[in-house]
Amino acid sequence: MMADSDALEEIDLRAGQVLFNEGDAPDKAYVVRRGRLEVFRIKRHKRVHLGVVQASEIVGEMALIDDKPRTATVRALVDSKLIVLTRGKLLSKIDKADHVTRHLLTKFISIIRTMDEKLSDEISKIK
Repeated sequence: MMADSDALEEIDLRAGQVLFNEGDAPDKAYVVRRGRLEVFRIKRHKRVHLGVVQASEIVGEMALIDDKPRTATVRALVDSKLIVLTRGKLLSKIDKADHVTRHLLTKFISIIRTMDEKLSDEISKIK
């Protein structure tokens, strides 16, 4: 996914270890090199499973781009190795895009956050 990943920090997570919690302030995004991460929210005191992040996929990027709190908790399902992507590194890549592309990215993230909230609410009602 990222050609310059060798210049970035890597971290290891043990199975069950939380990477970040819903509501945390954003500081980094992560690319999964190896392993699987679960993404979930707590709604109405119920755990709502949102998905699984696997090798070569990124997690935590939305919060870095729009500088809003994390929308979900992420924890390792198995022992995992992640590449750490700092805000500066990610934003420098985005800054290279044209103004329209940056605007669309911000708009899409806003739409995703709204849909995520509504979907989580609906799922928690039926569980």
